Amino acid sequence: MSFLQEHLISFSWKRILIALGSSIFVILLVLGGMSVYGYTQNDQVLPGVNINNLPIGGMTKDELHDVLQKQYTKLLDAGIELTFQVEDAHKSIILPVQEVSENYTIDYLQMDLAKNVDGLVLFGKGSNYLQTGWAAIKTRMQKPGVRLNHITVQRAELIELIEEKTKNSELPEENASVKIHSTAPLYYEISEEKTGMTFKPAAVIDDVLAAWGSLSIPSVELVYEEVKPTITAEDVKTIEDRLAFVIEQGDLTIAYVDPQTEIQRTWDITPQVFASWVLVGHVEDNGLAFTFDMPLLQAYIEENIVPAVNKLPQNAKFEVAESGKVESFQGSRPGVSVNVEKTAEDVLYTFLQRSWHEEGIVSTVNLQTTQEEPLVKMRELNDRGISEVLGVGVSIYRGSPANRINNIANAVRKINGILLAPGEEFSTVAYTKPYTIAGGYLPELVIKGDEVKAEIGGGLCQMSTTLFRMAMNSGLEITMRRPHGLMVSYYNDLTNGLPGTDATIYDPLPDFRFKNDTGNHVLIQAQMDASTSRLILTAWGTNDGRKGWYEPPTLHRWIPAGPTIYRETTDLPPGETKCQHAYTGAEASFTYSRILPSGEKEETLFESLYRAVPETCLVGVEAKVIPEEGVAEPPIEGEVIPEDEGVALIVE
Repeated sequence: MSFLQEHLISFSWKRILIALGSSIFVILLVLGGMSVYGYTQNDQVLPGVNINNLPIGGMTKDELHDVLQKQYTKLLDAGIELTFQVEDAHKSIILPVQEVSENYTIDYLQMDLAKNVDGLVLFGKGSNYLQTGWAAIKTRMQKPGVRLNHITVQRAELIELIEEKTKNSELPEENASVKIHSTAPLYYEISEEKTGMTFKPAAVIDDVLAAWGSLSIPSVELVYEEVKPTITAEDVKTIEDRLAFVIEQGDLTIAYVDPQTEIQRTWDITPQVFASWVLVGHVEDNGLAFTFDMPLLQAYIEENIVPAVNKLPQNAKFEVAESGKVESFQGSRPGVSVNVEKTAEDVLYTFLQRSWHEEGIVSTVNLQTTQEEPLVKMRELNDRGISEVLGVGVSIYRGSPANRINNIANAVRKINGILLAPGEEFSTVAYTKPYTIAGGYLPELVIKGDEVKAEIGGGLCQMSTTLFRMAMNSGLEITMRRPHGLMVSYYNDLTNGLPGTDATIYDPLPDFRFKNDTGNHVLIQAQMDASTSRLILTAWGTNDGRKGWYEPPTLHRWIPAGPTIYRETTDLPPGETKCQHAYTGAEASFTYSRILPSGEKEETLFESLYRAVPETCLVGVEAKVIPEEGVAEPPIEGEVIPEDEGVALIVE
């Protein structure tokens, strides 16, 4: 080997080793730097990440939570816009994401902020800092868009809401039928069938979820589905010659024997009455027949028979004098109520026979009823040891309108004298329902969304709230209690005037319940003091050594109601305005304590969150006529109230 070759070889290896070492050092330096960079991204979103062009890269968990909370609030306030075509006009409506009243809250869509924050902070990151650092470099350059995944939807309830709001815009299919103008002589005509169009609300749910996932206000198009009628005019003609016989059979009679008096009553439904109910329909296994419009038949029973038959059960009761002694009692009686659906089915079946048979046709059916046994019966009223006051609950209903006072008084009549057996659970809903006119309650006007409606039974939460206080002062076990959705002055605590010691009810739930765990019978005495506008409930029984009390509620924070919101509606005369006052929100809590006969002390913390709702005013306007060209009118300036802010005009 020559001298030159030896030096070339030596020189080449040296440079190679130096180059290799330098490369390794650089690589290690880069990897180390990338790992350090990845470490800095540990508790924040990778750079460049965005949600529908909303940059969130580099945000910490707290910062991201605040941003998402604001966007979530905007989505809640904006609602869901539905657009659809009705014949030649294009319409749109806004659906609420939440519906809030004093008694309940429905969340059609909900976003889990905590899970979404965690998912976004973890997005794109590897199992170690080096991988995370490399991912951060890529996201900084690529600026990827992400979606929120932790969103839940109440599909059935949202579909039901869409159906309710769009039902008046659908075009129902119409089967061919007969329209009877006169029964003596018989004069009728056959109506033609019509094809209908119905919406497919289930198809838009995924679009709504996708919009929320990108923090966009949902605006989705509802599509129609054609619905063909099942009975044509040609079908009707095949049974047309049977109509005369059906009418000639005369009256349909409903008979009833009162179980107590044994007096029989009958209601005769003449052909002149039921002629307007007659339709042509398919009957399983029997083909076409002349049938009835069942809602019209049921309405007849509700209007003409139910008021004459229905009776509420009457409980056996103690009446207690001021001395604490039992003064008198009331006998028990079962309640009777008409089973409208079953009675209507029996009447219809009897009528259907006229389409199929010539002989053996029956024209009388028995009224179908159900009996409800009283909760407290006479045989249970022996010596129960009702001797002393266990506790008293008080609330003030001053300022209540006449219908609300009537409803409270009606509940007092139902509650007064109730006797609870040892171990029995008391249910406010069970003892105060049914919430109907027949049940003694009167309606109150309420605002829901953009509609003014009358609802029955306003004021019953005065009873549940007072029962709550009575049960705690008696040291009884509280088994179910839920605060109101909104803060109502009627239920502020009497000790310091603050909210927190209320209890709401709404059939069937929420309910206020407590358990008689004293080992003895407990009697409830209810009274209204008109001079002081106080509702007073007293629990009587035998004291087993227990004590019960609750601390005055503590207010943790007020939640401002915000500015007044106006909404136009065609449900009010043009120019007329109805406003629901603002509700300030609050967070409050208090502790319920009781000492049991064993000496053991129990403490229960009750917390309440009352939502803030701005003053809401509905302003009557004339219905707008959509231009024939189908061009949408420009939007009205001003703030639009979300439908979920609609609450009672006259509150409980």
